[in-house]
Amino acid sequence: MQRLLRLFLAVMVFSSQANAQCVAGYSQAQLNWDAMDFLKTTGGYATYVTTARSQTQKFAFASESVTITHNYTGSAIGGISTAHTGETGAFGTGADVQFSGNGTITLTFKTDVRNVKFSLFDIDVNQRVSFTAANSLGVAQTIGLGVLGGASTVLTVSNNNAINARVDASGSAVASTSVNGTVNVTVAGPVKVVTIVVTNTGTITSGPSSGQEPGAFWLSDVSACTSAAAFPVNYFATAKPFTNQPGYVLMSMNDQIYQVDPVTGKAKWIFTDPAGQNINSCAYDPYKKILYYTYSLTATPANDKKVMKYDFNNGTISTYIADVTTIGIPTYESGVESGSAAFFNGNLYLGIEGYSTGNSVSTGRKTTVWRIDIDSLTGNATSAIMAFGLASDNGANKIHDWGDIAVYNGVIYDFDGAVAQPNINQYNMFTGALTVYTPTFTANQTGVDYAGNIYNVGTSVSLYNGTTGAGTAKVIVGTPAFPASPSVGDATEAFKPKADFGDAPATYDPNVDAPAVHELVTTLRLGGAVTDEWTKNTSLLANGDADDGMPTPTILINNSNYLTNVVVFNNTGANATLAAWVDFNNNGTFEASEGITQTVPSSNSAQTIQLFWPNPSTTLAAYSYTFVRLRVTSTSNGMTAANPTGYYNNGEVEDYRVQVNAFLLPSELLAFNARKDGARARIEWSIADEQPGTGYILQRSPDGLRWEELQRSQATTAAQQRAYVAIDTRPFDEVSYYRLQVRKPGGQHLWSSIRELHWPVGSLFTIRPNPVYNDARVDVTSAAGGRAMLRIYTETGAMVLEQELKLTPGTSSHPFRLPAVVPAGTYLVLVEDDRQRQVQRLLLRR
Repeated sequence: MQRLLRLFLAVMVFSSQANAQCVAGYSQAQLNWDAMDFLKTTGGYATYVTTARSQTQKFAFASESVTITHNYTGSAIGGISTAHTGETGAFGTGADVQFSGNGTITLTFKTDVRNVKFSLFDIDVNQRVSFTAANSLGVAQTIGLGVLGGASTVLTVSNNNAINARVDASGSAVASTSVNGTVNVTVAGPVKVVTIVVTNTGTITSGPSSGQEPGAFWLSDVSACTSAAAFPVNYFATAKPFTNQPGYVLMSMNDQIYQVDPVTGKAKWIFTDPAGQNINSCAYDPYKKILYYTYSLTATPANDKKVMKYDFNNGTISTYIADVTTIGIPTYESGVESGSAAFFNGNLYLGIEGYSTGNSVSTGRKTTVWRIDIDSLTGNATSAIMAFGLASDNGANKIHDWGDIAVYNGVIYDFDGAVAQPNINQYNMFTGALTVYTPTFTANQTGVDYAGNIYNVGTSVSLYNGTTGAGTAKVIVGTPAFPASPSVGDATEAFKPKADFGDAPATYDPNVDAPAVHELVTTLRLGGAVTDEWTKNTSLLANGDADDGMPTPTILINNSNYLTNVVVFNNTGANATLAAWVDFNNNGTFEASEGITQTVPSSNSAQTIQLFWPNPSTTLAAYSYTFVRLRVTSTSNGMTAANPTGYYNNGEVEDYRVQVNAFLLPSELLAFNARKDGARARIEWSIADEQPGTGYILQRSPDGLRWEELQRSQATTAAQQRAYVAIDTRPFDEVSYYRLQVRKPGGQHLWSSIRELHWPVGSLFTIRPNPVYNDARVDVTSAAGGRAMLRIYTETGAMVLEQELKLTPGTSSHPFRLPAVVPAGTYLVLVEDDRQRQVQRLLLRR
């Protein structure tokens, strides 16, 4: 570890100097072999890496990539090596890539870069190395060469600062600790392709071992100025929770996924993978709402190369990548299991363990992280680029064992829990800087919240401090409880779950960070069903969601009481609070003075709750519209009438648009009466202070609900008082209802109260007693039985009770009780089955 820390300091110094050489619009990037692997085909890589795979390798370079191709084979591909240590004055330090013999190496950057720098080490024994470079248009670029070692160098430069520069070595061999065979290469660019051709390689195989030369040379770290986009800052802010909502992350436990509040440790179950396999290597895309994961602890891990996908938009599970080797990711004895994963900047980062699952600790492999590019339109994985790699063993121990990874602001955080050498490795993918910390805590899984806080997640969760420590651990408690003998697989990036929102116009939720919003549970809701969304479905008519808690939104009555019925299901085992608001002043907000609350006890069935506003103060105009909001949540959450907006962890919110009715003041309508005149109905009314142009529309109804026009008239002159008479020559059978609309000059429309006349026929039902004080019964006669509906209305049309009746053949008796909040007065009782409907008057006394 000391060596890695020393290398980090050297990289930082180099990067700082190089940045000063980048022109405007470009930034320094580095391919750092200390934090990368270079795939070879021998040793621990044999059978896992093909020659073709080794000969074309892609590496993350800032937010873009560089591809290295070569034509070396077998043992001539030495891979990552720290054997060459002569580095003073070179463009790279630490680990290098080793090759042997003649061949061609090509570096191809995704886009043109500038000021490319790298070194070749140990060019000796007659080797010749030629360099060429070109930009994306194919224009050859000038190459600058600088040899190290001063007078002791074995290299001769030809065609320096030309398009065909080269170095030639003398016949002498150079030790791996020396810089005498080192050349520094600079291409000012712009450049896309750099080609290195090695020829005339000599070897020395006899004599002292210190003087032998197998023809090996080393490629150093590569740096350049790139115009690649900077990695985004605060990438996970899209999952910022609402005010008072936890900033969740996801975690896997056995075959299940939970959302976890990392501050409190409270976890909530989301789904179970039906395959029954343990879930690991989880990564969550907070923009497209996709969870990627692998299986783990299977019987044949080497054969497991599959990545799964859970789509939170529709709740479906599918195979995302059937075999990661098809996109260029090699796997070893562990397959994709026991690895790691993260999601950042539109890419899936997948970690592959390099250690052997057997007893070997000498694979010589690195554990690697691959950046998987995802097509923005199809969502398919298109290619894999190596983003990070560290040694998995050292010949004596396994020195890397995930933990997990997180990626934030372009830095990979590698939580390495190897028993022999636990580390927290931080790798900056842009600058190539690698920092290594020894943790004072047990490194587990990593979760990253919306603000970039990184958490250490296991059976408990704690906040990582960015270096060696972590805060106080909170035990994670699941709801429902975690399964027995839980295996914590992985944790993810910031997660903001679907929730239920109101759908009234935006003014009713003025703070976008604190709208009326509820996370959903199965045991508490309004009506029979509930919908959840990612965002609020604002709508002018409050119809953006499928609401059913108030099945028939009643008309709001101007200058009168307002009562409505709400269906609530509360099976939580504790009281819930139902709250409702009516925008009586129509100012586009719900206020505490407009709200009421009601306690709803727990029950295993739905309950109908009456909400009553006695004599509300309102300025609503007749026939205008206003909005009603309903909310339900556990009483323990403390919701009151002062909370028309804000977050709750359970329950539901529904919004409705309702119309305002209007009724004449007694001083304007002196009288409005109806009486029977034989088989006809006689309707009379008297008006005070009548103005010319006042219109009258008399309407009638068979049930008090469906209305039709009977007569229309208009005043032509003014009068202090005037009487009118109308005759209904064919009233409805059984009962007829009458009401009068007065249309004043200027457009104001007002209504009278309702009058009724009865013509008795065979009665469908009887109310007893009538008048009633509290309890009453309705006796219904039915030939065949079946179902009927009992509805009771005020004389002004507001429904105060709705009840389903189960009829038996003959006469059946059904009890009912008007809510205690309903005042004394006259009410209309409607009984309706599939054959007929009848209405009678009920007198309520208190």
